[in-house]
Amino acid sequence: MMAQPTLLASIIAGESSLLAGQQAVLNVIMNRAATNYGNHGTTWIAQATAPQQFSAYPNALGKPTSDIYAMILAAIDGELGNIVPKALNYANPSLTSAEWVKEANATGLGVNIGGNVFWADDKGGSPGYDPSKLWSPGVTPTPIPSSDVVALKKGLLMVASVLTSLADSL
Repeated sequence: MMAQPTLLASIIAGESSLLAGQQAVLNVIMNRAATNYGNHGTTWIAQATAPQQFSAYPNALGKPTSDIYAMILAAIDGELGNIVPKALNYANPSLTSAEWVKEANATGLGVNIGGNVFWADDKGGSPGYDPSKLWSPGVTPTPIPSSDVVALKKGLLMVASVLTSLADSL
């Protein structure tokens, strides 16, 4: 069985191969957890592993990089900016024929980040893209707005529990 931090990193790696795209995917997972999207749960791992929500899970997991782990730790520490603060949905329009993706894409409000297009919802609202919040390994990140801190604290509690369990199993 894969440890939860590795599973989360593997899902992110499977969803995007570019750092900016990986950040946007993690931001969507965090946004969903903060709102209990689809009643799938308020933890990052619950949202990331919810049935039919992220195409990489469970059969197309990617290989996590040290940058993805560092990004997750930055999020846990409250140091990861949210480049798509309104985004709850995204897809790669060239890889899917889902009707909701066609409709959302037709609005022209999505933002393409690494081949995935991000929207506020499945109807195509603007994700509120903010490139000033792009994260880079080894660079001091932009502070997270106080409205995101509550969501991050929930995620921190989940990750702390996971890390404690992981440490106990070693």
